[in-house]
Amino acid sequence: MAVTSRPAPTHADSDATKAVAAPRSAPLAGFSGTRRVPPPTNEPIKGYAPGSPERAALKSRLAEMAGERVEMPIIIGGEDVHTGELLQSVMPHNHKHVLGDWHKASAKHVHQAVDGAHCTRRLGKLGLGGPRRRLSQSS
Repeated sequence: MAVTSRPAPTHADSDATKAVAAPRSAPLAGFSGTRRVPPPTNEPIKGYAPGSPERAALKSRLAEMAGERVEMPIIIGGEDVHTGELLQSVMPHNHKHVLGDWHKASAKHVHQAVDGAHCTRRLGKLGLGGPRRRLSQSS
């Protein structure tokens, strides 16, 4: 036996329910581009095999760096701090070879760094940024 008349509408068939349940036919507001995300690509993997140009360049740069002696200041709030109390940084496998000199921090410097970090955090919560925001905006 076939049904010849349409059944009576129910609450689920009301106009308000159809408007809420129906999918939007328009795209999201403010978006008019394609939604295809490009596949991720990694940088090429270098082998550094014996005799390869990558290995030769790496060894050359390591030899250059071994010949340099750098001074490493403390950086607090984006500013270099030179304490005058220097200690030596040595090669991990050759403790007689000094790579550079670093400035020793005192308790005062630690407190300055902590206070600066708290200030930057408060500025970030207000949306005003801080040194990190300035660095990311400059690039």
